[in-house]
Amino acid sequence: MILRGDKRQLIKPMQFYVDKEIFLSGAERIISVMAQARIVSLDVGSEETKICYSVCYNIVYRNANDILSHTETQDKSTSIKIAEAHAKNYVDLNAQVIAVEYVGSTDLKIRTEIELRGFVIIDHKLELPEITNDVYTKNESYIIERVEPIKESEIVASGAFTVKENINKILSYDTQIQISKTQASTEICEISGECFTYIIYLSNGNINSRCFTIPFTTEILASNMKENTSAYCNAIANSTVITLDNESSDATSNVNIEIVVLVKGIGIQKDNVEFCCDAYSSTDELEIKYNTSRITENICLTGASEKIYSMIRLEKEHSRLRSVLAICPPMVGAIRISNENGLAVEGIISMLIICLDENDEITTELAEVPYNFVVDKDFPIANILTASTLVNSIVAKVRHNDEIEITGELCIDVHASYERTIEHISSISKIRDRSETEYAISLYLVRKGESLWDVAKALHTDETTLLDLNSDIKLPLNGGEEILLYRELNTNT
Repeated sequence: MILRGDKRQLIKPMQFYVDKEIFLSGAERIISVMAQARIVSLDVGSEETKICYSVCYNIVYRNANDILSHTETQDKSTSIKIAEAHAKNYVDLNAQVIAVEYVGSTDLKIRTEIELRGFVIIDHKLELPEITNDVYTKNESYIIERVEPIKESEIVASGAFTVKENINKILSYDTQIQISKTQASTEICEISGECFTYIIYLSNGNINSRCFTIPFTTEILASNMKENTSAYCNAIANSTVITLDNESSDATSNVNIEIVVLVKGIGIQKDNVEFCCDAYSSTDELEIKYNTSRITENICLTGASEKIYSMIRLEKEHSRLRSVLAICPPMVGAIRISNENGLAVEGIISMLIICLDENDEITTELAEVPYNFVVDKDFPIANILTASTLVNSIVAKVRHNDEIEITGELCIDVHASYERTIEHISSISKIRDRSETEYAISLYLVRKGESLWDVAKALHTDETTLLDLNSDIKLPLNGGEEILLYRELNTNT
């Protein structure tokens, strides 16, 4: 009998650089450069996997008369080697921008660092023996998990907001998504989460920024889900459309946001399986083959959050600051996770802060905020740990003209797994009939550490028969007991 126990195997994170040159006519100064990366398609093969992806650049810059923005998309492809991946395997891969550098203004040169993270679901089968009625078995129970993909689904999240400010123009935006709850039922997953849309805009000639939060709850089809399945999903914004309505008042703006959310994930189905660890027959000599299997248990921690706080001190020669105008969407990179003295996650949050200095000039500061949090002091020891993080709120203020105070909140999801090795019987076959004993009575002296199963196996009988014949025996055995077995001999010659 073959039992499926398909596993989730991590793809080792990979980083690479993408270069782009953009011509901006009349640009005198670059204020900010943002980039988002998205996987468009995957062609999975045993030798290599071809990845088609796109990088969307958004540049805010100043010319002689105004502050403008420019958006441009770059389509690229690359090939990578994914261990144990084949065309029939399900591969989940995500691209994330973790750093952006640039030089120039009119002839702008951008270098973007992209990180690929993901997993592949690999086939894993456990071979169990077929047991006949004349074979006695000793079984041990284990929880076997089977990982199933929740394939991509698109949903729409939308929100309407009234802002007490005259927003003239959206310069740039970025949407990040947090899934807070996934509940599986038969062929359906109910999903709840929030979209965080960061925008940088012009209001009466001044740069400003806001973050809009759009909660959503929806259901997606998941044909391989069952009632007892534990489901875990992640999401990215496939597209964001923002429209403005300033007709009602010069002092307020109506902001309408519609986001196409791409949801995918995994379902973990658990089954209680009896593994045969020992076997014998009272009538037959058996050939028993053993196998060693590795079973995996998955643990997911979602919705953990930690406060962010940092004080950035400016260099002495730097112009003194008057105020913070806007914060570009933060990027989280260099995520490391350990579980030595509690589950700890560390990394760096980087963000570009647009400020106004004492000369009323726009200046920018790249802030890098390190974080190191113990998420769970009692998290189980695991062989494999991965974490994803999301900044769902961020605030920056100027303090004492030469410091920037940064506060916010970081959301953390952790997926862990550990493996156990079990030895079990994979097949049982009959060799020959067992020779009958010539003794009608057997007396067995129990050795220390032996169980009633061991005694029954040695005497080629069953435990029930021994208990019926030895009513004074108390379990568990301690060693030294004398156990009798009476047999009916075949007297035919």
